[in-house]
Amino acid sequence: MSHFDLPLKLRPAIFSVLLFILCAVIQYWGLTHTRIGPPLYQMHPFVPFNMACIYLGYRFGLKVAMTSLGFSFLYLMYMMGLEFTASVRITALVNILICGFFIEIFRRLKQANEKERNHIQAQTNFMAMLAHEFKSPLDTLESTTHSIGLLTDSELIEGRLGSQRRAIDDMGSILNRLIEVDAVEGGKRLLEPKIFEIRSLLINIINDIPSPERIELHCVLNDSITSDPVLLRRILTNLIDNALKYGLPEGTVKLTVAPKRHHLKSGIEFRCTNEIGPSGAPDAKQVFTKYYRAPNAKGQSGAGLGLWLTKCFVEAMSGDIRFEKGDGKVSFCVWVPDLS
Repeated sequence: MSHFDLPLKLRPAIFSVLLFILCAVIQYWGLTHTRIGPPLYQMHPFVPFNMACIYLGYRFGLKVAMTSLGFSFLYLMYMMGLEFTASVRITALVNILICGFFIEIFRRLKQANEKERNHIQAQTNFMAMLAHEFKSPLDTLESTTHSIGLLTDSELIEGRLGSQRRAIDDMGSILNRLIEVDAVEGGKRLLEPKIFEIRSLLINIINDIPSPERIELHCVLNDSITSDPVLLRRILTNLIDNALKYGLPEGTVKLTVAPKRHHLKSGIEFRCTNEIGPSGAPDAKQVFTKYYRAPNAKGQSGAGLGLWLTKCFVEAMSGDIRFEKGDGKVSFCVWVPDLS
């Protein structure tokens, strides 16, 4: 047995002794320093020991709780002079039943919670494994499709290859979202602040989008800021992709960036605005809910994770995000603090 195993094995006993001493002090003080002490002691002699036993049962199980309750009975009879009359025996039996009842309820609740956590963790690990396993074949398909496109000039084949590329991109996007969900729900540290130029980051984001000509950028910032460029890139990419996909076809997406103080902190606000498309506007109460998709948007590819992940990323950066709707347009406003 190592030096670290012994304290873990003795932890139930140490907790029991400390709680027992605390309860004895509380009861002694109540008997000697309050006017209602003796009558209360006669009517309910096991208070507060029974509450301590319930807590011990919740932490360490029924065996530890009943052992502590037994020592409490011995203490009350031999140290406090409690007479083991018929009423005291009934009170003791009632306390045993009450403690056992609550301890059993807590035990079942803990088992149910543990089972649910294990199920969620197993499901998350499985989805993450699938996402990572599918990434390599998809990369192979994408490179093969690109190579075939270079070898042929047929418009028909080029059209079919274009459809194949879009399908591969959609599948890759969903898999990337699943990998990000695994990072968020796995409790991984997301925030890694760095100094970078905000305008350069925005231009790079827009250039990487399939339709950069549809983005109307309004940015008055030319300075560097301290934040997480990777998370900020994911946030803005998700918002712009969402606006392009669900806004008016060939419509313009307006991205406005300006400094703003919020919560007494300096920061930057990003506003992504687009006109409402054929799919309609999402429900403001559910727009950031995991797996939520607007009823008319289910004909398009997606997993309902983009905006939920965006909200998680914003919260990891200690920022705020809100949804606005009006005049036939929808806007997502994101504020992130400048950590410099």
